[in-house]
Amino acid sequence: MRSSRRLLVVFVVVGALVAGLILVDQYIRNRVEQKINQTVTAELGGQVTTELGGWPFLASQITNRIEDARITVVDVTLPVEDRWATIDRAELTVVGLSPINDLEHARVERLDAQVLMSWGHLTTLLGFPVGHVEGDRVSARASVQVAGVVAVAELQAALSVEPDGRLVLSDATASAVGIELPQRLVQSAIDLLAPTMRLPQLNGLSYERLEIDSTGITAVLHGTDVGLNELA
Repeated sequence: MRSSRRLLVVFVVVGALVAGLILVDQYIRNRVEQKINQTVTAELGGQVTTELGGWPFLASQITNRIEDARITVVDVTLPVEDRWATIDRAELTVVGLSPINDLEHARVERLDAQVLMSWGHLTTLLGFPVGHVEGDRVSARASVQVAGVVAVAELQAALSVEPDGRLVLSDATASAVGIELPQRLVQSAIDLLAPTMRLPQLNGLSYERLEIDSTGITAVLHGTDVGLNELA
């Protein structure tokens, strides 16, 4: 009987310790998530939420390092030369963030990002209508001179991105007033559009590729040794 009571007491004590550990762990986790939210908001703006991985999180207090985290930023406005780009949503995957006791100077060992921009926001940024056709091909409009007459050219081309954020149209075709244009005029139309075809740069990150669908473009970026407060 006494052994049963002792065993019950042990279970109660252990349960209380585990419950206390979970509460403390969650409290510290929430505090760090809030601090990261504040740091990223000050840098990028928008609405920021952070989800930290790993358990128990208390271990990070010893190592002063976060193993992994996922940061979501919604409705971000970033400069692109003399224009502004509206990012609908950015998903940042963080691997190795330290020191967590000084987030203003913390650095990320590896940072992968997916940045979504709708066709409407991309059109506003570029300054000309652009939309999805199929696969990686998009449509765009530009003015060209045909037989001495200025006409609107309807282009279709594959859209890709360079590491620095420059957008590239390739394998293009175009028509104006129902007439297919020769390659010389197609290239002239592309050259006319080129100066504004650039996405916002995030310091320490390089563009790797675009994923294109009916909702817009999703740019995939990657970087190493990135300053958390040096993104914009």
